[in-house]
Amino acid sequence: MRTKQQMDELIALAREAAGIDDARGDVLEVRSMTFAPDEDVMGAAGADAPGSKLPLPMPVMIGAGAGALVLLVVMALMVKKLRRRGGAGSDRADHIAFPTPLVDLERALETRARIEAAQLAAGKVAAREPLGLPDPNKSHQDRVMDAVRLDVERAAGVLTAWLAETPPKGAKA
Repeated sequence: MRTKQQMDELIALAREAAGIDDARGDVLEVRSMTFAPDEDVMGAAGADAPGSKLPLPMPVMIGAGAGALVLLVVMALMVKKLRRRGGAGSDRADHIAFPTPLVDLERALETRARIEAAQLAAGKVAAREPLGLPDPNKSHQDRVMDAVRLDVERAAGVLTAWLAETPPKGAKA
């Protein structure tokens, strides 16, 4: 509880800060109340602190949470490493990281075609449509024209997107 002098100082301070004017009929009421219970009043009730209702002590719960977090991170790293390697039973020929040089793409597609041909010969897989790999003896222009003829709509979409791009600064027109 505050003394009478402290209360008067607080009232004066609050009146000044709030701009209280008695002529307008403004009223300000300040009361002194206990904010936290006294230790003497609590007595044996102090044993009912909020932290004591936890099923386990706080350090044990923090340790368990940290352990779970470490386990989760280790599992995520293992999954990432397996995916990078290709994992058990994954077909690496189906996954090509782009952008990739044309030579690497052709090599990957040729490898895929050889694997599929070997699996087909061994009777492990059923026959599917051929990959339609371009003839490496043809010129680049002939290869592009073959690709355009195979999928005209996709080629038109690529050309439209390419023409819509703004040229980089300093590029020759």
